[in-house]
Amino acid sequence: MTLEILTLIGVFVIPLVLPVLIGHVKQASRWRPGRRSGSVWPLVTDVAAIAWVWLLARGDLLPYDVATPDGVAIGWEAIVLLGLTLGVLCTLGYDGLEALLKRRAPPPQP
Repeated sequence: MTLEILTLIGVFVIPLVLPVLIGHVKQASRWRPGRRSGSVWPLVTDVAAIAWVWLLARGDLLPYDVATPDGVAIGWEAIVLLGLTLGVLCTLGYDGLEALLKRRAPPPQP
């Protein structure tokens, strides 16, 4: 795929992914100690995922197909966006697994 096709796909995917990203960040931003609205875990997941992507990029272990000039590294913008995406995927995956396990669990016996 060429860079133009990837850019075109990205432009059409942004409106679909943006509500999920914003909802994820809103959930973390509503969290306050002692309150039940919101959760700190999306923020923790995002920070851990951004750190993971940064370590991968620092060790040249982050593969990417877009041709860049020699000596140009992946910027912080890409690292943060990839980290947020990974954090959202982890949170959605965990929430989905938790819901699946709750559905499969037998009802409590009186």
